[in-house]
Amino acid sequence: MTDLYCYDAAFAPDLAKVKASGGIAVNGYLTGTYATSTTQPAAARAAGLGYVPTYEEAPNELVGASRATGQAVGRKILAAFQAKGIPLDGTVAVYPSVDVYDGSPTNCNTAWQGIRDIIAGKISVRAYAEGAVIDALTKAGLLDGPGWLSASTGYPGYNAADPNVCMVQLLKSQVSGTDADHLITDPSALGAWWPDNSPYGDAVSLTAAQAQQLADALTYAKAADVRAQALQGQVGTLAAQVTALQAAVANITTSTVDPVALAQALAQHVKLAAD
Repeated sequence: MTDLYCYDAAFAPDLAKVKASGGIAVNGYLTGTYATSTTQPAAARAAGLGYVPTYEEAPNELVGASRATGQAVGRKILAAFQAKGIPLDGTVAVYPSVDVYDGSPTNCNTAWQGIRDIIAGKISVRAYAEGAVIDALTKAGLLDGPGWLSASTGYPGYNAADPNVCMVQLLKSQVSGTDADHLITDPSALGAWWPDNSPYGDAVSLTAAQAQQLADALTYAKAADVRAQALQGQVGTLAAQVTALQAAVANITTSTVDPVALAQALAQHVKLAAD
């Protein structure tokens, strides 16, 4: 299989060269110094490329940060999505960045809780970081899908085959003006804003919680269908009883009906209706 890449650039590169070099996506910085110079989503999608939103204003901004700081970052991300017209239906991911060794894998958890407070359900929350941080965030249930692995192999948890990773940063670039290639290991899980009719945009990755909700809904629907069929059977029985009672009532005038039998039939009808 031919390798697939995402290209990272503070200043918009030649998108034709990106495609010619195996690129299926390009990232864009949502805020900060490069918010206007980086590739914009409309340009990426017009060129047939997926757009991968990135948040980074300082490499260590989210290391040991408070929940309030995470919420402030979440508001910046949300405002940028709205300004750029990126869908807020949860299908597009954002990759907040931790571009330093943070000292402890769980040092970013609180900040990600704050980010989720603002954008969860609207934007798929991911992470660009060392492997140990991605794994810690995943374990804590703070990511909606796999992360983007830093190229720093000396950082804890580096594993390009980690199932919690969908893209790996490489220390090279085939396209001038871009920082590096990013090998996409799972395009369907990337959460890019793909152009219309993209072969990579049809699959939607579900979180474990979403998958469980879907399974529970299907189970409930099956149980409801079984109950509905049972009720239909009872309705059919009631209809037959009503028909029999109507016939009995019609025969009362000819005195051919047994009053005791009629009383028993009426009692049975009342009991069935109550059930």
